[in-house]
Amino acid sequence: MKNLYELLQQATKLYGQKVFLDCSTGTDFEKITYSQFAEKVEEQAQSLKNHGVKEGDRVAFLTPKSPEQAYLFYAVWRLNAIAVPVSESMGDGEVSFIIDDADPSLIVLHESLKDREDQLSGDRKTVSFADLKSTDKTELAACTLEADTTAVLIYTSGSTGKPKGVMLSHRNLMVNARSAGDCLALEGGERILSLLPYWHSFALIAELVMMLYIGGTTIFPKDRRDFAKNLARFNATFMLAVPRMLQQFKLMLEKECEKLGATATLNACLENAKQLYKENGTLTQDLAVRAQRDVFKAQFLSNLKKAFGPGFKYFIGGGAPLSPDLHQFYNDLDLSVLQGYGLTETSPVISCNTVESNCVGSSGKIISWLLPENGGDYTFIDSEGNRSKDVEGELLVKGDSVMQGYWGHKDASAKSIQDGWLHTGDVACLKNDYLFITGRASNLIVLKGGEKVHPEHVEDIVKKCELVSEVMLVGEKCKNVYAVVNVEENELDDVTAVVKKQMAEAIKDLAPFQKPKNVLVLPTFSTDDGTLTPTLKIRRKNVWSTYGEQLNEFLLANGEEIDQEK
Repeated sequence: MKNLYELLQQATKLYGQKVFLDCSTGTDFEKITYSQFAEKVEEQAQSLKNHGVKEGDRVAFLTPKSPEQAYLFYAVWRLNAIAVPVSESMGDGEVSFIIDDADPSLIVLHESLKDREDQLSGDRKTVSFADLKSTDKTELAACTLEADTTAVLIYTSGSTGKPKGVMLSHRNLMVNARSAGDCLALEGGERILSLLPYWHSFALIAELVMMLYIGGTTIFPKDRRDFAKNLARFNATFMLAVPRMLQQFKLMLEKECEKLGATATLNACLENAKQLYKENGTLTQDLAVRAQRDVFKAQFLSNLKKAFGPGFKYFIGGGAPLSPDLHQFYNDLDLSVLQGYGLTETSPVISCNTVESNCVGSSGKIISWLLPENGGDYTFIDSEGNRSKDVEGELLVKGDSVMQGYWGHKDASAKSIQDGWLHTGDVACLKNDYLFITGRASNLIVLKGGEKVHPEHVEDIVKKCELVSEVMLVGEKCKNVYAVVNVEENELDDVTAVVKKQMAEAIKDLAPFQKPKNVLVLPTFSTDDGTLTPTLKIRRKNVWSTYGEQLNEFLLANGEEIDQEK
C-alpha cells in the first residue's frame, strides 16, 4: 500500500457498510458508511479538479472542525495533491504568512470566515464547502502517489516565531497511525470522539487514518455545546484529550457528585485507591482494602463512568504535559488516561501508555516505529555531549515517522535533522522503559490546552510598546501566557494600565492563545543581579530565582495553578 488513498480503497472493500463517520445533528445522527465516504471523496476530488487543482498543488483549508474536512483530505490526496490545514483561530497576519508560504492553488474557506476572506487569501482563489459539489462523472486519473510523496503541510511555529510547514509524507502518517494502533491494541469496532482540530497531526492520524486500518468510527459532535450537553449519547470508546479538557472533566465529575450528595463517597473512593497499590505498583493483598474497592466499583464507579457513555474505556492524553496529580485522579476512578508524547515533526506519536502498562507521570513506552527492528531508533544526548539510552538529555529520534523537512526551509530542517537524527528539543529519560519528559531544551511554552507558544515572537511584538524596555513571557502549563516587563523611566501614576493599553494594540493580530492575559512590572533586569547576560539577553531561570515569589503571587491572582517547575 503506497498512499493514503489506497488505504481508503482497502478500507472500503473491507468495511464498506460499516459506519465510518457518525455525525451529530444535535438531536440525531447522520451515519456515513465507508462506501458512502469513498463516493463523497470522488465527488469532491472531481470538483477540486474542476476548480483547477492538479498534481503537486497545495490545497489550503481554513475551517472549524467539521466532517467536511475528512472528505477534503482524501479528495486532495485522490488528485495527487498536498493538503494544508490552517488554524482559523490565528490572527490574520499569521494566516496570511502561512498562505503566502504554502502558495496554494486553491483555498477552501468556511462560510463563517467569509468576512475575513480578503485579509486571509489575498488574490488567491477561494471556494466554500458548498462549492465542492460535482455532478461530473468523468473518470479521474489513477492516484499514483508514492509512499514518500508529501501528503500534508502542518504549520508549527519556529524559534523565530515564523510558522514553518512540517512536510509529512504518506508513509509518515500511515506508519505512525499503524504503530499507534498496535500500541493501543485496537481490534476494530472502536468509536473515537472527535474534538481536536486537524491542523494537529495527533487528531489527523488517530481519527482519519488509524480508524481506517481497523474499521472504526469517528464521531463528530455538531459543535462544542453539543459535545458538552450530549457527551454520554455519543457512546464513544475513547477520545483524545489535552490537559485542560481533562481538568474540565474533573470539575464536571466533582460537581455531579456534589449535586448527588456523593462527595464523601468520591473522597472515600480516592482514599481507598491510595491504599490499593504498594510503592512498587503491585496490588495490596489487604482483604479489607480490596473488598472496599469491589464495592466502589459496583456501586459508585460504574455509575460515574456513565457520564462518558456506556462503552467508554479511556482517554488518550497529549498535546501538553499532564500533571501527575490529574493523571492519578483518573486512574483512581478507573477512568484511565493513556498519556502520550510526540511532535508534529514525528507525525506525531513517539510514546504512549496503555491500559495494561499505565505509569503515572510518564509519557508511556516508546512505540514500535522507533524500534531498530522496524528501521527506527532513539537516544538521548546530555549537556556534556554523551549519547546513550541511559542518560538524561535531549531526545533524538529517527525512523519512518520523522518528517521530510520544513517546506521551503532547508537550512532550518538541516538544523533539526542531523545525520538522520531529529533533535526534538525536549529533555527526557527512560525509567523502567517508560519515557519521562523532564524539561525543554528550548524556551517553548506549552499551555494547559496544548497550545505551543514560542515566547520570542510575542516578546518582540510587546517590546515595540513605547514604555517597555524588556519583556519575558511566562505561562508554562498555565491556561494563558503573561508578559513580565521592565519599563522606561516615567512619572505615570498607573504604569501597568498604560502598558496594558499599549500592549493590547500591539498584539491585536496574534492568535488568542498567544496574547498575554496580563502584565507584571518588575524592577529593571541587570547583569549585576544575573537576570541579564553580558550580552544583555534575559536569563529566564535567573528571573524566576530572583522574582519567583512575586511571579507565583501574580499567577495565583490570575487564576493559575503554580504547582509546576519553572
